[in-house]
Amino acid sequence: MQTTPETAALLHELYERASIVTELDGPQVEAWVSGLFTVFDDQASPIAFVDVCVGEATEQGALLVAAVAELTDGLDPEAAEHARQQNQPDLLPGWASGIGTSVLNSAWSVTALFGRSIVLGFDNPDAAMVGDAQASDAQDSDVADEDGPEDLRHSILVELDGRGRLVDLQLAGPPQSLLNEAAVADTRVAVTELDVSEALSAVIAAWPEAESSATTFGSGFDSNQQFLRRRVVVATGHALSAVQGAEARIDVRRGLNDDEYADANRAALSTMQAALGLPDGTAGDAAALELVPAWVSLVHGDIPDVSPPERDALLWLEWADWLGAGIGLLRAGPGAEATGQALVDHVNRCPEVSSSIDKADRDYAEWAFDVALDLLQDRGAVSEDGHLTEAGYQSLWQGLVAAWD
Repeated sequence: MQTTPETAALLHELYERASIVTELDGPQVEAWVSGLFTVFDDQASPIAFVDVCVGEATEQGALLVAAVAELTDGLDPEAAEHARQQNQPDLLPGWASGIGTSVLNSAWSVTALFGRSIVLGFDNPDAAMVGDAQASDAQDSDVADEDGPEDLRHSILVELDGRGRLVDLQLAGPPQSLLNEAAVADTRVAVTELDVSEALSAVIAAWPEAESSATTFGSGFDSNQQFLRRRVVVATGHALSAVQGAEARIDVRRGLNDDEYADANRAALSTMQAALGLPDGTAGDAAALELVPAWVSLVHGDIPDVSPPERDALLWLEWADWLGAGIGLLRAGPGAEATGQALVDHVNRCPEVSSSIDKADRDYAEWAFDVALDLLQDRGAVSEDGHLTEAGYQSLWQGLVAAWD
């Protein structure tokens, strides 16, 4: 098939963006190249990309070809054979032998309040050899691997909703670190070891059967599905279908029409002003101003890079919920406790908010606020120990006003 100038430019751009693969290990190269499959189509195909990489005659290009050969094996025979034929072994570093050698040897079920994840743990049987090669390559470098071959262990999180349907895929480092972090982050998380075959059966059962799906997936699904599909083929011989998820539909109005939406915004603003008075006129420093859009997005529920259950939780929070939480935090000031539990308490104790969160909904409301607070923590509005920072406090009023304006 003849490549158009536009397609050729895209393929060369993909090659240029892939320079990082020379700094990664075998599984990381595969994971990075897996993300390229989201843009491949009939013209910008894996075969066409391989031809571009081969033409560059570089270590980077040879690594990309090796990764494409691995990721298409058992899934796209034509592309896999073409990539194998175009292999450039003389250009590959010694550690490239780690590509495609990971073995699935452990699995766990991680159950939280409103969903479940299956964690698949992988080891690299050539870890010692690969680790030695990487250490040799980086002997005089500041980025030499201090932790050794253990870093070549990795894990895949297959996230399921409450009904057992697949919602997202995430790649992570050594599985034990991931499991320990999950347990520490929330004592309500239950971690159970699974038989590998049982875990794979659950993943296969949860995978959408059709090549296209009306399901909305999380932000990691598209970029990681080729990686997981190849791992499942190696472990079971079962080829999962390539899935195209639907674009997420976010209704920031929560089903309200234009007039109802405007009325709800006006009521929220006037209630907040009556409760707290007018702001003192200080806009806050630059760090605070940068946080205003984050508050707006969370209050609207318009956050693209979250899993579908998390997005649903953010959209479940309504004007009265954010009004009660916002008034409570503003009254408490910088350093106020910022946890899901604390915010639900603010809603239920706020005299200006007539409706409270029912006891039956409390766990879900706390989790919804926790999702929001995790995102705010990433941006610096909430501290790691769960308290409102100075910048978070300064930006909160402006954020709520902007969300309801």
